[in-house]
Amino acid sequence: MSQKNKISFSEKKLIDFAYDSGFETGKKYSDLYRSIKKISSYSNIKDINKKEIINDFVESSDSYFVEELKGLSEGCNIPIEKLLIIQKTINNLFKVGCTTTLSTGVATKNNETFLTQNFDLLQDLHNYVDLILVPLIISKCKITRDTSGKYNYAFWGIPILFEIPIMNDQGLAFGGNSLLLTKDKSRFIDEGNGMSIFLLERLSMMTCKNVQEVADLWKKTTRAFRKKTRLFFWDGATSCWCDKKGEILIIEQTHNHFISVFGDSQDITNAPKDILWHTNHHQWLDPEKTGSIKIDEGVHTHPSFIRANRAREILEENYGNVDLNVCKKIVRDHHNSKRSSYSICCHPDKNYLAKTIFSWISMPKKMHIYWTRGSPCEYNFKHVDLSKKFDGN
Repeated sequence: MSQKNKISFSEKKLIDFAYDSGFETGKKYSDLYRSIKKISSYSNIKDINKKEIINDFVESSDSYFVEELKGLSEGCNIPIEKLLIIQKTINNLFKVGCTTTLSTGVATKNNETFLTQNFDLLQDLHNYVDLILVPLIISKCKITRDTSGKYNYAFWGIPILFEIPIMNDQGLAFGGNSLLLTKDKSRFIDEGNGMSIFLLERLSMMTCKNVQEVADLWKKTTRAFRKKTRLFFWDGATSCWCDKKGEILIIEQTHNHFISVFGDSQDITNAPKDILWHTNHHQWLDPEKTGSIKIDEGVHTHPSFIRANRAREILEENYGNVDLNVCKKIVRDHHNSKRSSYSICCHPDKNYLAKTIFSWISMPKKMHIYWTRGSPCEYNFKHVDLSKKFDGN
């Protein structure tokens, strides 16, 4: 690994114990990895360049991930190159577009804090993913234990290879949205090497107890942003955070550009205090500098802009009265009662092949989550008390 690409963490023990953490994870979830390996071999993904994937891993700037993956390989007895191909296969399937809202303080009915997240699939693989992969990935949340980080955290997905963080044991909760880039070849896209956002999200869960610590970590870290990602597809992702103290945060970022937007950043949002929302385009960074899609690109307005406006509209309509029921209405919303790819609860139509495949609502003050697999308009929410999960109950 190139010395100039190495990133030094303030918590050095993360790297020191990364191999051991990966090894223990590999042993614990060996059956899951074997199942995913078998399923991924049946997929029809054709654009996987094995040599490119291995070279990218060897040259990776993420020292922690390199050591962790070595340990994982030994623990589950699957070669590293096979694990990387599994990861790439799943990444290719999960090309997502999401809607996230945050509300807290004066915006809520009882001084609560809420994060809502719709996880949308953006291609015509809904049945394959929903019937085969989703049961393995989000049948229940998983809890990290005895990791090399300061804090344990809950997540959906495949440990290490494809984690979707939910909340850590300090009440720091996560949501995230992919970034759609321009297809205009004449426009600039801000690319550069650094730490993958996938890993940075996990490191935030491991090492941060509140949104201010997250903002500080992300700002000081050299972040990866690659138009053609190999190991990960979400380098440009927008992350959304809230914490037990009632603070909320959205981070828009690329390799060179960064903005942290808090609940009281009204000069940036031009919205009432204590509400934030996001979809799949840059709202506050300049898209001409980052490469994000713009509202005037293409013949039709992209659903990302419609969903963002609708999310803000619902938050403002219910300002001062946002509660759990309002949050459920947000994730189930079909504007004007029409199911479409333009609604927050997405359904595929002639315009876009987009579908909401699962949703969750986080309440960090109580450390509760409510979640549903499939379209939230069709299923009841399940409740999980994460404080008990973290205690081992």
